[in-house]
Amino acid sequence: MELSPEEQERKESIQSYLEGSRPVDIYRHINKSKKWFNKWLKRYQTGQNDWYKDLPRKHENLHNRTDNKIELVIVKIRKSLMDGIDESSRYSFVGAEAIKFKLEELGYKPSEIPSLSTIKRIIKRNKLLVYVKERYMRVKSKGRHTIIKPTCIDEMHQMDFVGPRYIKGFGNINSFHIKDVVGRQVSGNQYIEKSMDNVLSFLLDYWKSHPIPRYLQVDNGMSFVGDYKHQRSFSRFVRMCLYVGIEVIFIAPQNLG
Repeated sequence: MELSPEEQERKESIQSYLEGSRPVDIYRHINKSKKWFNKWLKRYQTGQNDWYKDLPRKHENLHNRTDNKIELVIVKIRKSLMDGIDESSRYSFVGAEAIKFKLEELGYKPSEIPSLSTIKRIIKRNKLLVYVKERYMRVKSKGRHTIIKPTCIDEMHQMDFVGPRYIKGFGNINSFHIKDVVGRQVSGNQYIEKSMDNVLSFLLDYWKSHPIPRYLQVDNGMSFVGDYKHQRSFSRFVRMCLYVGIEVIFIAPQNLG
């Protein structure tokens, strides 16, 4: 079988090496890199007869690709939530977490339900992103806040999870931050999960040494809102804030996708 120019070059380079030539002289002479030479030397040392040939390209791995039927169901659920046709979805959220809950209601097994990031990609791929009017206004600081204009330190705090971020040797970690809008003081902690238990534990500990604000601004994450099984009930987070006299402000997201 006739060799290609690349295959012939590989065989001749290794043959020169076996005859005593220095590797650096070999790969520089043919304008190749040390990495290239070492690759084919290792291939030769495997003892395979066709070591100089390119390995066959593997077929694209599609085992993680979402099933078309599941994707169609996700699209249908998304459209239904966006339209708010039935009573149960008229005031419901329309994001990935709401869609995942609806899939569970329909009887899909956890192994059949895509991750939240996959659901978001499906929403974007099917052009089902929802943009709402901007509900923010500029204040003197560079931040963006709601129509409430705090003027005193500890009048309004903002908090949210950031992450997850992957730490080599440990795994995923979520950072929880709380910030005073006026004074800019910041505090936080790290957790493995974005759970409401972690939020409540953090706040109870934080309030031992910090003033309780009048307003507390958060997003619409399940760590604050609650779950979809009790959609007409206040979450434990909201109840605790009301108990200590805090008015909770939920941010209207720029993009509901």
